[in-house]
Amino acid sequence: MPDHGGVAGSSTRRRRLIAVQPGQSISDRAEQIAAHLIRDRLHAEVVPNAPGHPMDFSLRWPDRAGVLEVTLVAPEGALQWQNQLAREGGRWPSSGRWEYRLHGDAMPYRAVRAAVMALVEFCDEEDADESRAWQEADGALRSQVALVEAHGELRRIQYGAAGVSVYGATRAEFIGAAPGDFSEVVDAWAQLPHVARHIAKTAEQTVDERHLFLVPVDDVLPAKFFTDDFDLPRGGLTQYATVDAVWVWSNFWHRYLEWRDSGWTWCDFPRERDADKRRHTDAG
Repeated sequence: MPDHGGVAGSSTRRRRLIAVQPGQSISDRAEQIAAHLIRDRLHAEVVPNAPGHPMDFSLRWPDRAGVLEVTLVAPEGALQWQNQLAREGGRWPSSGRWEYRLHGDAMPYRAVRAAVMALVEFCDEEDADESRAWQEADGALRSQVALVEAHGELRRIQYGAAGVSVYGATRAEFIGAAPGDFSEVVDAWAQLPHVARHIAKTAEQTVDERHLFLVPVDDVLPAKFFTDDFDLPRGGLTQYATVDAVWVWSNFWHRYLEWRDSGWTWCDFPRERDADKRRHTDAG
């Protein structure tokens, strides 16, 4: 998925890879991407399961069956507002250009959105900056100011598309302090409650193959792994022994990782691999 911090305000490359349709959540888009990649990689029929089924997809081959579960990896509390924001197109509407950056991972989405929009509307109509709005606020507007400031920082920006871009909390990170091997990062994600739940329910399925596809948002990726120009992981996974394969893709990556049979593999996107074949054929 699903983003980031978060989904909004990301680069052109990111929007092209994980662009969501109007009314679509990041989770929905992540499932579509995962199904496409797994279908190509495993040569399986990937069948969406009905609502209420414990797994996202069933996998079918002539001689066996499997399941595919897809989950965003994000800080607890962040998934809900990121999905809600994605359904609105990745930003809140405004004729001006604004940025709202959260203090933490979570927020009461509807209440904070309403408060931010009230302040932005005041500033845009009065041609005022945020500091003047803070000073002149009274009555209902003052309570909106308090709610906005309790959860984040709102400011006008000079560049970018019109609207209010929303970000998660800013992180300070020393590159050298990040894990040296990406397998350590993936193992650490298993400690997140929602990831642990997905591992457990995937492991419970009585099929031939159980596949778990992880789509991390920026908030859980150390900066050195934002793009896919790092070495193939060397270490194994110790927290996913109950599933048969783990797949990882992030929205800055132009390939994806497969962990299966105790080994890691970088996998190319189908369109990039096919384009390479066409170039090779043309050159021949």
